Amino acid sequence: MTADRIPGHPAGEYGPGQPLDAWPPGSIQDVLVRNSIHAIVVTDTTAQIILWNEAAERLYRIPAEAALGRLLPELIDGVDLTGQPIDRVAVRAALLATGLWQGRILHRVMTGPIVGRNVIVDVTVSVVSGRDGEPIGALTTHSEVTATTRLEAELAALGSLVVEAGRARTREEVAVAALELLCRATGADAGLVTAIDGGYAAIGSLGVQPRTIEVILAYGQLGGALGDALQAIDAYISADVATAPIREDVREAVLADGIRHLIIVGLRVA
Repeated sequence: MTADRIPGHPAGEYGPGQPLDAWPPGSIQDVLVRNSIHAIVVTDTTAQIILWNEAAERLYRIPAEAALGRLLPELIDGVDLTGQPIDRVAVRAALLATGLWQGRILHRVMTGPIVGRNVIVDVTVSVVSGRDGEPIGALTTHSEVTATTRLEAELAALGSLVVEAGRARTREEVAVAALELLCRATGADAGLVTAIDGGYAAIGSLGVQPRTIEVILAYGQLGGALGDALQAIDAYISADVATAPIREDVREAVLADGIRHLIIVGLRVA
């Protein structure tokens, strides 16, 4: 599937002197393209698709059989992150000057089961040349960064949480607002912020039942193996609840809340 090309389409030189239709199944080129975690798309000079790998199938939910032979804009429409058309003059100039263009763009899927969905991708476009050195197409790699971009935007919003409408916000208000942002950005179902200054207390929660919070607070400040694991500045704990190094009553309460995985991070900023 990865090495398929349009029947009757002239083979170009892809890779070190290998025409596309000379990639037999199991060859190094076929294996690399097939197993790439990045979507790889090869088009000719008319933007007609002549290669659509399995990662592209997964990213856009469009099978290779439905993509090969189609024009790329028929499958995915690209705009910049502001929703404006991509500056194709600048892209062309970069390709002519260096043979390479890179950028972060928003792809809207135009066909298939997820038609209309927006996908943010880091794109690299490389000019593909024939034996005479003339351009015969383009190879593009697409790496999805939708979740990363959303998280970056949400984290940037955290900077405005402390002061809003000209008034200082309490740490409890900041904690709840931060949890809402982070849970939305990361897909987490629940969150809890505790503080140890002036006693061990919950200052913000989202999706955690009061009984569960009571059990966690009764556990006391993090110490022992958990406390030691969080001493480093960038340290965090990520573990399934079933196997996490926590007390059994805490485990039972968290599982009863429907929470199956924990990420614990030490906060060191005001």
